[in-house]
Amino acid sequence: MAYRVSISSTEPVTRAEVAAYAKIENTDENTIIDSLITSSREELEKLLKIPLITQVWAQTYDSFLEPVYAPMIPITSAALEVADDDGVFAADTNISVKLDTGRIAPTDSFSANIEFDGFKITFTYTVSAIDAVLKTAIMELASYRFYNRGNLEAAKIPASVLSMIGHLRVFSV
Repeated sequence: MAYRVSISSTEPVTRAEVAAYAKIENTDENTIIDSLITSSREELEKLLKIPLITQVWAQTYDSFLEPVYAPMIPITSAALEVADDDGVFAADTNISVKLDTGRIAPTDSFSANIEFDGFKITFTYTVSAIDAVLKTAIMELASYRFYNRGNLEAAKIPASVLSMIGHLRVFSV
């Protein structure tokens, strides 16, 4: 299971943009709006499997004989680290990286016969800007959740958002 190591503190939409989109006039619930922006972005990233802000993820493996795939695509870079008997990780460059598909594979020079205590691959995603449709989808989902708090049915992504972003979804085959 991949885990997030670091994340940009800047969301792709601002509180002011969401407040204007959702027609929220008071500032009493700014904290809720901020939380809804973050959770909406994270949910869309999980659904689409594409990063919407700059972040770094890592995943550990017991063995590394077959290719592995990044949790989201496209990736900016990937780095392999190999753990010794003491569990200390050291960099290893014997990997082949396909940035557009997120496929990480050992190269021919990688020795599978050497015993290691584990492997860690760090995936970096650099996002400078996102599509206007994705920004609108985040604002729509955040405003939908703002006005439907406490409603279990609101836990689902509404059809209005799915219709905006459905064509961007990445499927694993």
